[in-house]
Amino acid sequence: MTLEVNGRRVPVNRYVIQKGLDKQVVLYWYQGRGRVVANEFKNKALLMWDAATLRRTNGGLVRVIVPQIQPGDATKDAVAFATALIPRLERLMP
Repeated sequence: MTLEVNGRRVPVNRYVIQKGLDKQVVLYWYQGRGRVVANEFKNKALLMWDAATLRRTNGGLVRVIVPQIQPGDATKDAVAFATALIPRLERLMP
C-alpha cells in the first residue's frame, strides 16, 4: 500500500497475520540512507550501491503491528502511526 507522508507517496507492505482467532495488521518497510523502500530486493540492491558509492550501509527494517479488534480499525490505526513515524525516523536515520 502507499501512505501519504508530508505530501509525498511512500510505499509500505501490509499484511494481516492470524493465529487462532487473533488477527494483527502488519505494516513494514526498509528505511535509511534517505529513502523508504517496501521491496526487499530493491532495498538490497540499493544497499550494495550505497556501500560502493557512499561507503554507508546503515538503515533498518521498520515494523508496525496492531491487533485487529474490529475490522478496519487496525489498518487505520497502523497507517496513522506509520504516517507520523516515518518523518521522525528520517531525522534519526539520515
